Amino acid sequence: PPTVELAKAEQKTGIKLTVEARDGVIRGNVVGADGHAAPDAWVSVHVDRGKDFDFEDFDPEGAKPVLTNADGKFVVDHLKRGTYKVVVDGPRGSSRGEKSGVKTGDTVTIELTTLGTLSGHVTQRGAPATVYDLACKGPVGMIDRRITAADGSYTLEHLAPGSYACSVEADQGTARGSVDVASGSASLDLSLVPWAQVTGTVVSVLSGQPVAGVVAIVGGFENGRGMADVLAGKAPTTDATGRFRIDHIAAGSGSISLVPATGGFDQLAKKDFTASEGQLVDLGAIKVVPPRNGDAGTFGLVAVPKDGKLAVMSVAPGGPADKAGITTADVITQLDGHDVGGIGAEPAAALLSSGRIAAGAQVTLTLERGATVPLTAAKW
Repeated sequence: PPTVELAKAEQKTGIKLTVEARDGVIRGNVVGADGHAAPDAWVSVHVDRGKDFDFEDFDPEGAKPVLTNADGKFVVDHLKRGTYKVVVDGPRGSSRGEKSGVKTGDTVTIELTTLGTLSGHVTQRGAPATVYDLACKGPVGMIDRRITAADGSYTLEHLAPGSYACSVEADQGTARGSVDVASGSASLDLSLVPWAQVTGTVVSVLSGQPVAGVVAIVGGFENGRGMADVLAGKAPTTDATGRFRIDHIAAGSGSISLVPATGGFDQLAKKDFTASEGQLVDLGAIKVVPPRNGDAGTFGLVAVPKDGKLAVMSVAPGGPADKAGITTADVITQLDGHDVGGIGAEPAAALLSSGRIAAGAQVTLTLERGATVPLTAAKW
């Protein structure tokens, strides 16, 4: 909508407001798979989002669903003029049909397709899994169920025909499978395989000392479940020895992202792995720039990687580096006696970055001109 700005005490007239009319109408006929009229079917219309859907195009008011009459006909009115998707649910939810790209003023015919049923059993080593989480992704989205059954069985009803990729998670293990569901019944039995485990030790890239309080996320930030565990405080976290262990890992390739437990989502490190069924994968020592502990600090300089060293690009007047005599002509070769090349130029730069370090942090820099300069970070 256009914006109207008013100065102090200004009076503005002549503002024209245009109200979009809701006089659009979509008419149609609904028939069953047998070609006969389908009475008492629910018809709803939704803004046709298409591939280039913009959330601003979403119509939160929409139109109320209507029932088809005895002849299978329907009329949906009071619509904004535009393009819609028409969705029809048959009586008792046993069938479904839809048509996209329907414009106001159109008359359409929609044929109902009988919905399918998917059933099966989940077992581990031949014994039924009595409690598990089942997720199946199909043509109309994700279906999630917590299943509790003494014989390990499940049944999903009223499924749109199409391909379904299903996964199961239980305390005993995990399983995956795919199946095509047509009109009628389909079956998919799944056998659990033991979870793999991933462990590792997080250490400081500079000192090699263990770093506690680092969170390990399976799959990184794109893993919604992993991020939910982080926000809920349930994600695996390194202990005083820097050690972490993640128990429920599906067999295959993946990655572990390490982030601070104290807040924020700066990725400290990422480590790829491949695990087989029931395997314990040890990633060994993972070097990170330790997350800040305390108020943000600064050494009063900006250094960037250059030929395996760090070139000082700027020095803040009156800051710790300036007071110690560091200038933009200096090149840093060592931090606390460790060669920049051995640490890694990027991690070394991060170890000196304002905000990444805590106020009061100390470091001794060795400069290419031969000087050794101790610095203490000031509050940023």
